[in-house]
Amino acid sequence: MILIHLPVFCLCELVSVTTLARHGERTSIIPLGIYTDPQDPQPGHLTELGLQMQYVLGKRIRDHYIKQNFFPEKYNSNNFYIRASPFPRTQQSAQAHVIGYFRDGTGPDNIHTFPIQTDLYEEEWLFTAHDACPRSLENKRLFKESTKYTEFMASLKPDFEEASAYFKTEINESNYHDANDELERKAYRGLITDEAEKKIAKAMNAAKMNTWFHQFDFENNVTVKMVAGILLGELFYENLNRDVSDYQHKTKTSDINAENPNDALRKVRLYLGHDINTWNLLNIFGNRTTHIPDYASSIITELHVENNEPFIQIYYVEEVPIDQSISLEKTWVPITPKGCPAHKCPLGTFQEQYRNYSVYKDKILEWREDICQFKDFLVPLPKTSYKGGPTNVILPLFTILAILFVAVVLITILTCCSKRQRKGGYQTLPDSSE
Repeated sequence: MILIHLPVFCLCELVSVTTLARHGERTSIIPLGIYTDPQDPQPGHLTELGLQMQYVLGKRIRDHYIKQNFFPEKYNSNNFYIRASPFPRTQQSAQAHVIGYFRDGTGPDNIHTFPIQTDLYEEEWLFTAHDACPRSLENKRLFKESTKYTEFMASLKPDFEEASAYFKTEINESNYHDANDELERKAYRGLITDEAEKKIAKAMNAAKMNTWFHQFDFENNVTVKMVAGILLGELFYENLNRDVSDYQHKTKTSDINAENPNDALRKVRLYLGHDINTWNLLNIFGNRTTHIPDYASSIITELHVENNEPFIQIYYVEEVPIDQSISLEKTWVPITPKGCPAHKCPLGTFQEQYRNYSVYKDKILEWREDICQFKDFLVPLPKTSYKGGPTNVILPLFTILAILFVAVVLITILTCCSKRQRKGGYQTLPDSSE
């Protein structure tokens, strides 16, 4: 279903645009065989339609912001930042999305290859904190042992039985996510027309969504920090604060491109993640969603400055219309985050509301040790100073003690030797010639 909402425009200066998008359509991680295509890539990779979704999304975003005289004509690493989680489906999505941004000859070195930041899975906490945080995993385990979860799964038994008959394989709590994946693909293509199929598809989607709702308590600061704190901190604090600072500095100095003064101020960021990333943020903002975010759905954040006062406007692109006759703007849903007076939300008001939910880069160690309670560290922690005192005092103290110890040993040896010499010297072996 496409919701028709027009974005709210303002007479102000647009400084930066950040897109957090779910990857495009992919094949099932564990195919169940109800929907396959001869052209399908290996499991978990983007399909041809998935690539098209991201290309169209990128192109539509570019076209929208060109109308506002914002989008830079050519790629420049000072203006663009692209990051994806460490999975093929998100990295493929990022490439396809950015190709939609730039026409032939406008990318770096006139080719369509773009630098994408991706961390190793063992070090990836921005997109996969819910799986990287041991405390979050422990909460998930405890939830699955709870009476609430047992009763919830028991209520789904009739749906699982229908799904098992439909897929001709047993569907249960361990694989209903895969069943949802394949039904999602069929639904997007308009291939689910039978009422029984619709009922099964709705049940599998509800099972996945309600499991998340039960697992994550969005009124709990610690829970939010575990699953989305780092993402909140980077997207809505570190990045936006830097943008405001750069804007204020560059508008007061001559540090601006004389040919195109706006180019020095424009920032476009793209983050390619997963359904749980967009779903988490929507719920944290107080927008309880009724279904899992669609492929290529995205949250777009605009940073504006009006009379030297920064504010943000957030939109949720619920669905990417492949049909070129449907404008992207018709699927943009304005979001007013909890705590904001209106869709046009002062940056300071927003940041004060979500400060206790966010984790900053310089607090990652605290997030790991105090919030997530890591025991077996996936990545060695950076060396820290001795807890008993500052390093610049402790190290010299140890050095002095070591020198004193060596000196005492030498003095003791010399004293012993001196005493023996005063008693008659050392005994010598008899001369062998006698």
